[in-house]
Amino acid sequence: MPPPLIVWNVVPNIEVGKNNELIVYYLAPPLKTISYPTGLYSADQLNNSLPNLLKVAGLPENLFSFQPNQATNRIEILFNYADTYLTWNDTLY
Repeated sequence: MPPPLIVWNVVPNIEVGKNNELIVYYLAPPLKTISYPTGLYSADQLNNSLPNLLKVAGLPENLFSFQPNQATNRIEILFNYADTYLTWNDTLY
């Protein structure tokens, strides 16, 4: 039997100019933009860098977080404050 084929997952899941900017609506304008550089991110990596990005943008460090959903192989957004919305890749959450 031949050995199993190994394929490395190296395709970025976040790319500058496509889906790297989160525009945050919190309480009132002005809108804040949070940007991730191009890369292949896990949910933990997104969450570990998020508090600093929020703080730099002048927002609460725990405004929202990303939660992995293993059943759907997607990431869900958990909002911790009322009146918080964001767009990512032109989709309102």
